[in-house]
Amino acid sequence: MTPLVDYSKEPIARVEPATPRDARRFLWTMIVFVLIVSATLVGFSVLSNHYGYFGPAGQFEFLNGRIGKVEYLQQLPPDDLPDAYIMGSSNMMSFQSGLVDDLLPVRRTFNLAAFWGRAEDLWAWSNFVTRDLQSQPKLVILGIEPWTFANDQRGPPLMSKYRRRLLATPALAKYLPEYHPLRWYVSTFMDSLTFQSLRLMLRMSLRHRFSHVALPPIGFDPVDDTSPVPLLADRSPFLEDGTNRGHARREAEPFLPEEINGIYNQAVPRMTSESDILRLDAARRLAVDSGHIRLDDAVNFLPGDSMDAEDLQLFDRTIEYLNQNNVEVVILMLPVHPYFFDVLLAHTRHAQHLDDLRAHLKQLADRFPSVKLVFDASHIARFDGTPDAFFDRYHMTPDNSDLILRAIANEWNKAR
Repeated sequence: MTPLVDYSKEPIARVEPATPRDARRFLWTMIVFVLIVSATLVGFSVLSNHYGYFGPAGQFEFLNGRIGKVEYLQQLPPDDLPDAYIMGSSNMMSFQSGLVDDLLPVRRTFNLAAFWGRAEDLWAWSNFVTRDLQSQPKLVILGIEPWTFANDQRGPPLMSKYRRRLLATPALAKYLPEYHPLRWYVSTFMDSLTFQSLRLMLRMSLRHRFSHVALPPIGFDPVDDTSPVPLLADRSPFLEDGTNRGHARREAEPFLPEEINGIYNQAVPRMTSESDILRLDAARRLAVDSGHIRLDDAVNFLPGDSMDAEDLQLFDRTIEYLNQNNVEVVILMLPVHPYFFDVLLAHTRHAQHLDDLRAHLKQLADRFPSVKLVFDASHIARFDGTPDAFFDRYHMTPDNSDLILRAIANEWNKAR
């Protein structure tokens, strides 16, 4: 056999076997690299502070209504603290505190509704009011819906059950069942490295062109020595009674086609019984099949086959806690736009969830004397509401929420 001839003028490289020292050097290089990248990403997260984890630090404007309301109430003199509170999700933001003062036997009501407020928010706010503020309110109005008890796991690592804005409010987060300071810090660190966090950081950076637009979670105007209470700045997302500025508007732009609005403006007044609400006639079925509202963006927070048992238990603890503190409670089942109600009716177990919730609330009312009223407003036909008084599929304008409050006051007075 003819031997192979190497015509290359380049020297042949020899591969030396790796030594333990080389392996250690490579390992330490990778560790240092990972630490530098992680520290850089966490540093950018602190700089942008898009979830508000890091207090007033941050590059971008961050409005967290929970933080703002906590800070506002903490600055009030004890004699000026409210004696009634509205709690729930953003679907409770249109409820006017002043109307509660006019209709029910309370002096001052404050709206604690928060975006994505769920069962853990109700528990945390109840503890904050009675423990941190050392206040014993006369009345609490709790607004709930089936997704108050949904097993939503879109939160940060290790604490995925909880909303980030709730976790970013220390005065409330400390009351969460799974809260521990070390767990919170680790969760915050891990969340700073997630793709969701990095994507949001980049999006906000591009939106604001990398300029510094940071504002406190809530602004207070300068006050003189004669002012007994802090004055909210115009940029504050809520008013002095906690009502959200945007949800206090009574004008709502139509968000559905005219033909859909027409169907429900005609159908709702004819709903005089539960069977009328649950029976889809030809026009309502046609509206549902038109697909103007889809469930694609709602599946994450809907309860699925059943409501979460742990959330229901936490709600029971909330009612028991308020009962122990002699706080009177009104529980309100909230509505959605009737078109969205029909979409839920056709494609989910919404009707069964409402039945299960009614049965559960009846048991609570029988167990705890502090539950003075359970008001079912799960469909606008139950309180003569109007389909036009909605900002979107979930959020009512004050025209509908005022009707609910007046109906509650009527039932309250009958019970007295």
